[in-house]
Amino acid sequence: MSYTQAQVDALRVAIATGALEVQNGQERVKYRSLAEMQRVLAEAEASLAGVARTRPTHFHPTFDRGV
Repeated sequence: MSYTQAQVDALRVAIATGALEVQNGQERVKYRSLAEMQRVLAEAEASLAGVARTRPTHFHPTFDRGV
């Protein structure tokens, strides 16, 4: 799903105020928990940043002694 900056801003305000319901224009969304809202916010911010959801979260460094 694609998100708009207005949706992200409204979600941030709702999280900051402790509300579980967000209204953006005619659309109203009621979340079940703060954790769900934070998960959706992270997904929306990643979508706006153009970051893939399956990006690697860790890497394995390799070392060379130079021998």
